[in-house]
Amino acid sequence: MAEVEDRAAGLAAGADDYIVKPFAFDELVARLKVQQHRAGVSSAAALKLEKTARSVQLGGRSVQLTGGSSP
Repeated sequence: MAEVEDRAAGLAAGADDYIVKPFAFDELVARLKVQQHRAGVSSAAALKLEKTARSVQLGGRSVQLTGGSSP
């Protein structure tokens, strides 16, 4: 799903963003921060990223991330 046509189809289907594997964790963090900003999430409910644990937390909800590449 890394081809331009696949990414374009995902965006056309309504996705706000699209990232292909393998991805750099820093790129994921940057994209999540952009989405957080767009959503107007307050700093009190800020997104917390745990690089070593590969997890994301927002509003008390935690999501474990699968492995990606880190250059």
